[in-house]
This record gives sequence, structure tokens and C-alpha cells, in this order.
Amino acid sequence: MDNWYHGSPVKLNELRIGSTITKHYNLACIFSYKPSTVSINDEGKIKHDGRENGFLYVVDEPIDHLQDIEPHPSTNG
Repeated sequence: MDNWYHGSPVKLNELRIGSTITKHYNLACIFSYKPSTVSINDEGKIKHDGRENGFLYVVDEPIDHLQDIEPHPSTNG
């Protein structure tokens, strides 16, 4: 199974509709730190300014790529 992840500084019981998820484990971990800026260079190195401790969640239900996934509006490329 391909895992999808969500990182949050908040303890959650359920993700809201529209929550950001990613297949990139490290990226989800970074979002748990509540950064205001995240960048990934051409070599895949991730930089961020997050400082909070957070939680990493694994989506525990099937994801339909055609109905459940929408590109994040702030994603470039």
C-alpha cells in the first residue's frame, strides 16, 4: 500500500476535507512543525522555518486519485 501522510502541530482525531496530504514522509514531518516557508531544491533537500513539535498522521483509508486528490494551490511546478 502506498501511504499518504499529513503533518500537523495539532493532535487530531480526523482530517478535515481539504486537508493537505502527501506521499512524502519527510515533507509531512516538516509540516508538523508549522512552518511559514518550505522549499525543496533540485536535489530534493527541504528547507523550512518551522519550530513547533507536532504529529505525523498516516491516512488509513483508500485514496481515489481521481476524486480525493487536488493539487495544492500554492504548489509551483
